[in-house]
Amino acid sequence: MATVIIPARLNSSRLPEKVILDLEGKPVIQHVYERVMRCKHVDDVIIATDHEKVVHVAETFTDQIVITSPDNPTGRTVPVDEQILLAKTALEAGIGYVLFDWIYHWVSDGGPNDINKVLQAFTPEEREHLMFLDGLTKSLGASNIRSAHLLAGKNVIKAINSQASHGVIPSFY
Repeated sequence: MATVIIPARLNSSRLPEKVILDLEGKPVIQHVYERVMRCKHVDDVIIATDHEKVVHVAETFTDQIVITSPDNPTGRTVPVDEQILLAKTALEAGIGYVLFDWIYHWVSDGGPNDINKVLQAFTPEEREHLMFLDGLTKSLGASNIRSAHLLAGKNVIKAINSQASHGVIPSFY
């Protein structure tokens, strides 16, 4: 089973307060929450937000809410060595998969992280349970461009390919 954390920042440059906007009688964040809860292998969903307005809205449908810092617009950045320690701890605790979300590394870290350093810290078996998300973001002037890549083990890629509704994910395995 999996725990999913939904980031729900209040501020948005293109659509202010979009996570709490009403969409067909429910706030957008509630629609996201309910869709995640429908996933077969999800048993816990946490909303991570930086604002009391989102907390007030989210409390109407869940008590799983975490307050994050509004001072860091891309979330808390963590040095690579600490990311490795957190990932190892999660795997040892029985967490099925660990996602390294590096999509903002150019903004938060000033450049890319060394994926080889991370991979070398894990056994081949552990690597099958790691996922790395990277790509272009609007913070780098890539507005309206959705260019990202996911590095993951064969079983993860196979599962994603089996769920893809169209040919967006090339099969390299």
